[in-house]
Amino acid sequence: MKENMNFLPEDYLEKKAQQRTNIICLLLFILVLSGIAAGWFLTESRRKLMETQKLEMAERMELAGDSLAKLENLEKKKLQMQDKAQLSAMLTEPIPRSLLLATITNNLPAGVSLLSYNLDTREVKVALPKPTTTKTATAKTAASKKKSSEPEKPVIPVKKFETEVRFIGLAGSDLEVAQLISDLSKSNLMANVSLKYSEEFIRQESTYKRFEISAIMNPETKATEADVMWARKQHIKNY
Repeated sequence: MKENMNFLPEDYLEKKAQQRTNIICLLLFILVLSGIAAGWFLTESRRKLMETQKLEMAERMELAGDSLAKLENLEKKKLQMQDKAQLSAMLTEPIPRSLLLATITNNLPAGVSLLSYNLDTREVKVALPKPTTTKTATAKTAASKKKSSEPEKPVIPVKKFETEVRFIGLAGSDLEVAQLISDLSKSNLMANVSLKYSEEFIRQESTYKRFEISAIMNPETKATEADVMWARKQHIKNY
């Protein structure tokens, strides 16, 4: 007798095998369908999360844009206010012209006369900062990393002005001109007193020295009320 003999009909065996195959295919189909559903669910969740983050980022950018626009408007207003303040300071003379004229005429040596004078106010160009070296730049970079959370303050340039006074006069000799320059240099109202030119000038058959002197008004000096009252009492000559 043969071992492991199977007495079941062949049709029955084939049907059993077909059922097992169908069950396996069904299980595989369910697994594949579950994988597709899980993948779709994860993809959809990530898409919704990305859309939410995108909307939040757009809102933050919009708020940042509004804040930046407000900051720019504030900076523009600040610059306008600074320009107005500087203009007001220029219009308000720290040293009245009467005091300036009194200072000049009272320092005229004997034999020296004043012909004309002129005041010129101009803007002084401020030198730009020198470029930093590699070591300095590295140190600044390290310091900026520590303070990265602090917002950087914009640098607002400050305009500077200076007033130059020029006056032309007649003198009998160069010694008188030198004496006038020496006396004016002692005044705290002026700085950088210098002679522009000195030339011979004939007037009514007499030879004179016609000269021009320039000086920079000291920006840190402001006339007091006593100085102004003194200047008003002085007799200013007209030549």
